[in-house]
This record gives sequence, structure tokens and C-alpha cells, in this order.
Amino acid sequence: MRLNTIATCCYIQLDLDTAAATAVLAGHPPPILRTGKDADLLTLRRGAPLGASRRTAYAQTDFAFPTGATLLLYTDGLVEDRHHPIDQGFQELQAALAVAPSDDPEAILDNLLAGPVGPHPRSDDIALLCLVNTTGA
Repeated sequence: MRLNTIATCCYIQLDLDTAAATAVLAGHPPPILRTGKDADLLTLRRGAPLGASRRTAYAQTDFAFPTGATLLLYTDGLVEDRHHPIDQGFQELQAALAVAPSDDPEAILDNLLAGPVGPHPRSDDIALLCLVNTTGA
């Protein structure tokens, strides 16, 4: 049997009662976690995209998702294309999330999409997911 389809994936399991999270990356860009005014790429163990190999192992990484923190997941179309290096896109996205004016996920996403993040015009589709931990707030 020959593999002919691949996909990237970021799987995250959250426990808001304990502010704990577990993540697995399969060829996907790392999520960004904002705590206070710091927005950092999460350092997660990476695996190959799904379908790239039958022998790929995926390792999980645990991290904290404290009250008041913002977690951003996105696809690579937001931060890169052939003319826009991914590292530059990561820096732009981190900077934009760090100064996003709200703890409302919709407002945060509107701000990111309107700001100077990634290639313009966009040449690839994008998907975004923004979560704000409001437990205990």
C-alpha cells in the first residue's frame, strides 16, 4: 500500500481545572502562547506530517495554560509563502499577538488579520483558532 496523502496536525488537550495542556505536532507550525504581554512560540516536539511515513512516532509535550493566557493555533498560510520566510512570519505574528488589545478571541483574530502579519496579498488559505483561558477570572 502506497501513501499518497499527507496533512499537518496540531493536537492539544486542555484541562482548564488544572491549567495543564498536552500537545502533539505532526508537521504543523507551533502554537503561540501569550501570557501577559509575552507571546512565545511553544517549544513542542515535532513529528512528520500525517501520512508522510508509516514509521513515524509522535511525542507529546506538556505545558501550562494559566488563567488569562491566550493560545493561538494557525496554519502556515498566515505566516509564509515562497516570498515571505516563515521565521519572519513567526516574528510578525508573535509581535502582533503580544500587543493585541483584547482578551476577546474574536477581537484578537480581527486584529491579527488586519495587521502586518505574513505575506500580503495572501497566496494560501489560512485557518485560525484563538482560545483565552478565563477560568478563575
